[in-house]
Amino acid sequence: MAMEDGMNEVPDEIVEHILSYVETKDAMQCSVLSKRWRSLWRALPVLNFDSASFTHYSSFANFVLHVLHSSTSLTLTHCKFWFDISNPIFCCLQICIDRQDLCEGLVRMFIHHVTTHGVQHLTLLFPRIVDDLPLLFSCQSLQHLQLFELIILPDCWGFASLTTLHLVRCSFMVDWDYGVGDLQSYDSSDGSFDPFENFVNLTHLLISDCRFPSKVRILDIRAPHLTNLTISSMEHVRNICPDCKIIVASPTLTTFNFVDSHVLQLFLVGSCSIERAHLDVAVTGYQVPKHDFISRLIDMFWAIGDAKDVTLSFQTISILSQFPAELRHPCPFTGMQILRVKVLNESCSTTMSIPVEVLNFLLQGSPTKTFKVEAIKQMARSSIGGN
Repeated sequence: MAMEDGMNEVPDEIVEHILSYVETKDAMQCSVLSKRWRSLWRALPVLNFDSASFTHYSSFANFVLHVLHSSTSLTLTHCKFWFDISNPIFCCLQICIDRQDLCEGLVRMFIHHVTTHGVQHLTLLFPRIVDDLPLLFSCQSLQHLQLFELIILPDCWGFASLTTLHLVRCSFMVDWDYGVGDLQSYDSSDGSFDPFENFVNLTHLLISDCRFPSKVRILDIRAPHLTNLTISSMEHVRNICPDCKIIVASPTLTTFNFVDSHVLQLFLVGSCSIERAHLDVAVTGYQVPKHDFISRLIDMFWAIGDAKDVTLSFQTISILSQFPAELRHPCPFTGMQILRVKVLNESCSTTMSIPVEVLNFLLQGSPTKTFKVEAIKQMARSSIGGN
């Protein structure tokens, strides 16, 4: 009784704020702690469904349906639907799910719900095609979107209201071999593909471990207001054709991150002025000749050569040291004011760890020659955006 009296002293807005950080299932269970809390979860501006919290598909489906029918919130700020079909408890139901489209129905109802409640932040993990994804295009309130493992058909793809888009482990179907119709964003004559042409307000874009068909030879990124672009965990063959060119034509782009990825042909066109750049080139599993590799790496340097704040991984520095002939050429970094080298632990964080000839090459065009070594923790690929 004393505990409940103490809980009653906590204002509703504080309780709602706390419950907004937990899964909807946990928020509902907290309602038993106090009579006053019994219905608070119904008015929360957050929906957070995670299949990993359930032991059976039917219990997850019933819970989602119950919440969608019981929620009284008129406005939803954050929504998450995390359906990991690789979970062992769902693998045994794969045939049943395929036949009856049970999970598609849940996603459909979820999308219908959030499009009518002013959602601003949406996270969706669903390793299949979402037929009702175009319904989100007309959701004028949607500003931040995270998509995990979806199969995307770009002919019905475009979010005019989005400012932030994270794509993680998603697959684009743009190849005639998949039976897709005439795609406006895919030009089969030269293999060019522009999946973001209808994202007119996009400012932040992350592409991580996404897959593009081998016939895509030119990946165009032409979002007109893009300021921050991150490309991560992209490997030859697994994710993208080794000969694919990435053309970025966003005049407002100021931050560019290319991390844990095989070196690709990169072209920054137009009047974009990069202020911050981070390059971390992966070395395993390369599918290009050695001379093409170093040529592409130097070309990437030239593409971001105007950046004032440049970060290179220690691995990238080590690779560069293997090609001493390239160090006799002019340095691409003509506007660099600070060079940061990322290492994986403190024991490497001394200037003695960096080959002198590489350091001299990188700093020769820098007006200030400021140099820092920073230790970082290596981040697991699967952890990107997973929280």
